[in-house]
Amino acid sequence: MKATFPDISERQTCRVLRVAGSTLHRTAARKEAPPTLAEPVVMKLHTLIQEYPTYGYRRLWALLRSREGLAINRKAVYRALRIKQWLVHQRTRTPRPWAQR
Repeated sequence: MKATFPDISERQTCRVLRVAGSTLHRTAARKEAPPTLAEPVVMKLHTLIQEYPTYGYRRLWALLRSREGLAINRKAVYRALRIKQWLVHQRTRTPRPWAQR
């Protein structure tokens, strides 16, 4: 369209054709790269999980920071546990009876 009518702006062209302006500029679909895990961190996490199988990701993160001295983000620990499927089972809360007056 721009080659045929070089004097008309994109906004005017979209208004005449009754098309959204965002349809003119298509972006390529991004492929998200699979998350990479640092092997030393995964190995240390695995040893901690074997030693403390009931600990969640927050406590494992605290142990990595205090004992191992790793400057690691808590979200990175959660991501590693989620990818390796090492997350601890969450208990479901049962409904409590209402107290009678």
